[in-house]
Amino acid sequence: MLILWSDLVLWLLVIALFTFAWRLGKDQQARERWITVVQHRTALASTLILLTFVTNALTDSLHWRTHDPYRPVVSLLDVVFGKIATVAEKSY
Repeated sequence: MLILWSDLVLWLLVIALFTFAWRLGKDQQARERWITVVQHRTALASTLILLTFVTNALTDSLHWRTHDPYRPVVSLLDVVFGKIATVAEKSY
């Protein structure tokens, strides 16, 4: 497993967000304010878009070394996309 400082910062931010959400569940007044925010369609659409990018970043932050000389480091995102990650990009 290979850990970069940027990956560590990303995972710490996600842990901080989960901690914030967990503590928010205990505070009735703050929870009511966030419920009014979540009821807006734009807020939900923005949340879905952000979750897509965060999921992509988290799967790309988990990487390890291989014995392949052409691909010395592989991420979980590379494994998920399989052949798409190994095909050379064509420029036109």
